[in-house]
This record gives sequence, C-alpha cells and structure tokens, in this order.
Amino acid sequence: MARFADRVPAQLSGGQKQRIALARALITNPRVLLLDEPLSALDEFLRLQMRGELRRMQRDLGITFIHVTHTQQEAIALADLVVVMDQGNIEQAASARDVYAVPLTAYVARFMGGQNVLAGRVSTVTDGMVALDLSNRGRIEFPARDPVPPTGSTVHISVRRDCIHLAKRAGGDGADSVNAVNGRVREIEYQGTWVKVTLEGAGDEDFVVNLPDRDFLADPVDAGETVRAYWTASDVHLLIGGAGRNDRPYATGQN
Repeated sequence: MARFADRVPAQLSGGQKQRIALARALITNPRVLLLDEPLSALDEFLRLQMRGELRRMQRDLGITFIHVTHTQQEAIALADLVVVMDQGNIEQAASARDVYAVPLTAYVARFMGGQNVLAGRVSTVTDGMVALDLSNRGRIEFPARDPVPPTGSTVHISVRRDCIHLAKRAGGDGADSVNAVNGRVREIEYQGTWVKVTLEGAGDEDFVVNLPDRDFLADPVDAGETVRAYWTASDVHLLIGGAGRNDRPYATGQN
C-alpha cells in the first residue's frame, strides 16, 4: 500500500480501505482482533492473496482472530475453530474439517454447502445397518452408529456432493434403488477442475453432484436428462436434527 501513501481516504477503494484498517489495528499489538467481513470488498485474486496473508499474520503474531464471514470457503480455509450460528444460536463449533464433512444438523450441512440433505423414515435396524425409506423415491442403507435411531422415526441424513456418482440410466427397482435417487438434470456449471450438476425431483430440494471434470467429460449428461445419482453406504452421514435449532433430535430420551 506504500504507493497510495499520498492519497486521502476518499481516493481509496473499499478493499484498500480495509487493508489500511487492518494495518492500523495490528500496530496497536492487540491480544484479540475482531475481523468483520475483512475480505468482502476484494476481488477474487486479492481475496485469495489476503486470505493467505491473514493466516500468516495470525501464525507469526500469535494473535487470536475472531473472523466473522458469510463465505464458507473463507471460514474453513482460515479457522482453527469454526462456529456456525443461526439466529444468534450456535449450531456447531468444531474444526473446519468436522464442520464441513461431519455436520451435526441439517442446517449446518446445508449452510456449509458441500452436502445434500435427505429425510426419511427408519424402516429397520438389523445386522448393524439402518434402512431408511425415502417416500417412494428409494431406500438408504448405512452402518448403525451411536446414537442409533429407533425404528419408525423420521431422520435426516447427508451425503457429500463430491462422493456421488451419476449414471445415465435411471434405476428404480432392486439394488438400483438402494443409496440412489433419480432426478432430472436442471443445471450444469463448469467450475474448472469439477462440474456442478444440479438435479430436481431427487428430493424435497435440489440435489447437487460435484463431479471431477474428467469424469463428467468422459460421459457427459445434458440438461433435461433423467439420471441416477448413487453413493456408497459408508458415505452416508446421520444428522441429529432437522432443518435447524428448533427441530427436535430424533432420539434424546426427552419427553
């Protein structure tokens, strides 16, 4: 920022003002620094550059940063501890990996953006496996882990978008309907190293599949096609609640 030393504040961009404000805050050697959307006014190139700079400063200076952001990727890239809040209430506080890959509730899974959420009724719990009926859309099976949901309860599960595969043939019977849903391709977005495929009709909300670009280009699908999205039982994650903090957990022993 040295080349802008002769400019008055009105001659600085929003991003330049933010960087100056950060420097002014750090020069006081604070023990805790509150950063409220510090990268929001920056373009993508500067945002990535400053993200790395913030991480370096926090490590070198040993200052505790409280970083407020609505950008999920920014949070998991910078934070040692991620706190997801809904209407002022903490939904989950954990490491970046746990919040992204092992969300506690459907709200966290949806908010972090890397998961698909489905709801169903537990039909059986046998031989260490839970079977979940998806209201005539198929069946989900996954290993039973504590706490095990009771038979007949309605639960939510999530599956990471990058753990899902696509097949052009839409199955519906037998093994094809286990850990799989059918849907119509609504949108296809090329993201460089991966392709985002959005399906409708696979659940109560849009179902998203993130495919490596090589896999997609080897056997591409088109908008309007009906396809089958499928995954393995080990990729199913059981959530403890519904859409958010007001939903009752499926099994807590409470009346």
